[in-house]
Amino acid sequence: MHQRIKAVLAEVFQVDPATLAPTASPADIGGWDSFGHLALVEALQTEFRIQFEVEDIARMENVGAIEQILLRRGVAP
Repeated sequence: MHQRIKAVLAEVFQVDPATLAPTASPADIGGWDSFGHLALVEALQTEFRIQFEVEDIARMENVGAIEQILLRRGVAP
């Protein structure tokens, strides 16, 4: 799952997935602003075929948090 998350982030923000550590956050990734966050949420929902709750979206503070949210939503690692 971690590689799939990195692939989505890389596609949305046009960054090298190798640079995306679990702690990578909006402060580290250009374009991860409010509009970029919405694009990321949509891309993650499409990739993992799930629908996030508002609370989940607000908690997506870094790559590791996204992985934890997906695990809680039942996405297999």
